[in-house]
Amino acid sequence: MLLLNRVQKKKKNALLHPHKFGAMNWHFFKKLSSKKGKVSIAVGSAILVLLITLGLLVTVFAKQAIHKKIAKVEQERNVNIDIGQLKIVHYSIFGTFDIRINDLTVQDKKASEPFLHSDKIRTKVQVWKGFKRTLIIKDIEANNLNIHAVKQNGKCNYNFIKSKGDGTKSERNYQKLVTKLLGKVSDICPTHMEIDKLTAVTDIDTSHVRYTITDWEMRNGKGTGRAVVQDGSARPESWSIACNVDRKKQQYGGELVREGGAQTVGSLPFLKVFEELDVQLHEAKGQFTLLKSNKKHTDCTLSGTIRGLQCEHHYIADVPVRIDSVGADLKMSVFAKAIELDSTSVVKLNRATLHPYVRFSNDKSKRIVFKINEKDRDAEPLFASLPADLFQVIPNMKVTGKMGFNCLFDCDFGCVDSLDFDFNFVNSQRSVRVAEGLGEITRFNDQFEYTFYDNGEPVRSLWIGPNNPYFCPSYEIPELLKQAILASEDGAFFVHNGFCKSAMENALAADIKAGKMRRGGSTITQQLVKNLFLSRKKVLTRKFEEILLVWLIEDQHLISKERMFEIYVNIVEWAPGVIGIGEAAEFYFHKRPYELTMPECIYLATLIRAPKHYAGTLNPDGTLTEVKRNELDFVADRMVIREFMTEGQRAAFDSNIKTVIVRNDN
Repeated sequence: MLLLNRVQKKKKNALLHPHKFGAMNWHFFKKLSSKKGKVSIAVGSAILVLLITLGLLVTVFAKQAIHKKIAKVEQERNVNIDIGQLKIVHYSIFGTFDIRINDLTVQDKKASEPFLHSDKIRTKVQVWKGFKRTLIIKDIEANNLNIHAVKQNGKCNYNFIKSKGDGTKSERNYQKLVTKLLGKVSDICPTHMEIDKLTAVTDIDTSHVRYTITDWEMRNGKGTGRAVVQDGSARPESWSIACNVDRKKQQYGGELVREGGAQTVGSLPFLKVFEELDVQLHEAKGQFTLLKSNKKHTDCTLSGTIRGLQCEHHYIADVPVRIDSVGADLKMSVFAKAIELDSTSVVKLNRATLHPYVRFSNDKSKRIVFKINEKDRDAEPLFASLPADLFQVIPNMKVTGKMGFNCLFDCDFGCVDSLDFDFNFVNSQRSVRVAEGLGEITRFNDQFEYTFYDNGEPVRSLWIGPNNPYFCPSYEIPELLKQAILASEDGAFFVHNGFCKSAMENALAADIKAGKMRRGGSTITQQLVKNLFLSRKKVLTRKFEEILLVWLIEDQHLISKERMFEIYVNIVEWAPGVIGIGEAAEFYFHKRPYELTMPECIYLATLIRAPKHYAGTLNPDGTLTEVKRNELDFVADRMVIREFMTEGQRAAFDSNIKTVIVRNDN
């Protein structure tokens, strides 16, 4: 009780004299804080010393890491990377390093010529982002950067650039490849770049090209500069160049414009991807944008425009081609096993536009699907947009009205025989009319002079009409000869619209299997258009013009079927230099066409596909070889199936015929 009273008394005194209580506690806390302060100072000093030490060592560790990485690249790529001096002038805790390199040389160990040399390079790179290691190039500045690519006499000084695989084949995932590529592009595309002068020289085989880029400056993702290109001893060509890089929006674009006026064009030798391809242009623009990416697919757009285009290649045309404007706005989706071009994509040629759908898949086997479905489009822009240099007849014609175009190509390369191919022009509401240039086609309804070509060269000219003594009018063509030709060449000629779907599918399947063009699958109308209107050069554009002309002739009934068949049998080759059925009947049998027998008609019909090899069908005495006789029997069987020949005629058929051609092989 006494103890309790003393405690209460002390509390009371403390309350009555608060200054005494505060002084006592201050003295206590002063002692305590003094001890902790010493500890805090010691710990803080240690941390500061550690940070200073780490700061001093960061550059050392960074340099070691850089040299280690260089040594690894040198070993893996078989290349020497020589650096005169390397400095890290600044770094941050966010993993950004400012690096300066003096006197850099890159040279393939097997090459005598350095590939790259620069006096000075400054670059800012980010080596980690958060807790993740990375390598993002922020800035680049270079002085006197020189690149020399050499590939001559089997030696190449840039082999080290090529991708080095690990030797194992992995299952290809297109979405992962695209994502990986976009990631690399995003990392290596700086938003700031300054290059006072970049010189790139390529000595590829016998081609020597110099590219000089000056005043290149790129800030905040937008760059401009000037390039001079000199191909061999040709006059230098100047270009203005520009680009844009937006890493956040994943947009990358570029632009090239030939200096010297809107009509000035220039060559870009690095576009010579294909042999003998020559490309010139005035302006080129391109833009890539990543729209979205998820686990299933990656969506992106690719757009571009080329103006003042001039190109020449023997696959495209046999003359230089000029196109005012060509462009595309493509919307693509990339899947693990497929790449798809959406049908909302647009391909432009001058004023004409198409909306193709394309899908390439590589699951169990490779498959390509190509579709176009255009409805009620104005015909005039399509015909007017076709370059005059590419086509021979179409540029002289003006077509009005509405038309449609459908095309399908579906091929599974694991089963080529299942190929599906079809195309069709549609005269919407029968509105298409040939307003100008109709005479280019209808002139063949009358007598005309025809020039026969052999291997693309003119051989002789002859009249298709009464002025030619060997001309055979339609009423003198034996019905059996007509039926034999139809059975051998085009059984549905008198009923189809100029095209035969099954024949084209079979021809395409055979060409794909052979890996080259072997069969044409052309109808008689197509063969006639090719021989009458078009050059004999095998180019892609000639085939397209052939299709358009066949459709116009058949749809507009510009030449009757009877007249087309009459022209066909009078211009086709039956033996070297033997043109038309009149000359053929005389050459083989000393007869007029109307005097030919059934077996003779069938024999002549089988010669149309290979007239130059007629001698191989004959024995020295002029009779048919056994192989040829079997072919005649086969054609006769087909004629029975197609009801071109009766069973009685087939029973009386005798392929043992004799021509008037006799050889002396001794």
